[in-house]
Amino acid sequence: MVRTMHGLGWVALLMGVGCGPEYVPKGDETPPTVGFESPDEGHEVAEGAAVTVVATVTDNSTSSEDLSLEWYQDGESVCGDSAVVDGKASCELTLVADTTIKLVATDLSRNSAEATRSLVVIPNEPPTIVVFEPAVGPEYYVENPVPFEAVVGDDNDPLDELEVVWRSDLDGEV
Repeated sequence: MVRTMHGLGWVALLMGVGCGPEYVPKGDETPPTVGFESPDEGHEVAEGAAVTVVATVTDNSTSSEDLSLEWYQDGESVCGDSAVVDGKASCELTLVADTTIKLVATDLSRNSAEATRSLVVIPNEPPTIVVFEPAVGPEYYVENPVPFEAVVGDDNDPLDELEVVWRSDLDGEV
């Protein structure tokens, strides 16, 4: 027995119910609004440190959860699972060199907007030490104390956070 479709069955079939493209609002030509909240432009970050970049994202016709976000760090896609929550989006990055962050937001009408933010990375150089005593060259005797004198510096960390330890190839830590 052959059955034929009548009425609404054909309409549903022709419309491709559940299979068609996503909803695209008609007449919306206004792109989302995107702007960085933090950190500030040119913000300095220690090499290897994690930084959370926060942006505000809104749109006149697309709800926050339906906005598509794409984060880029120097052209490479990052933070693929980022979403807009209470009008804000964030991305945590670990920086090793000066970098440019870009956020692109796209609404359901395929309007998009972007914002960029440059961050400066401060190289994490090792501490410096200049040893004055014991001097190289003179002989030292077991029965005489050996003076130790040095100047320690660091461009990245406060001096009171540095750990300075003297070690001897004969006695270990002194």
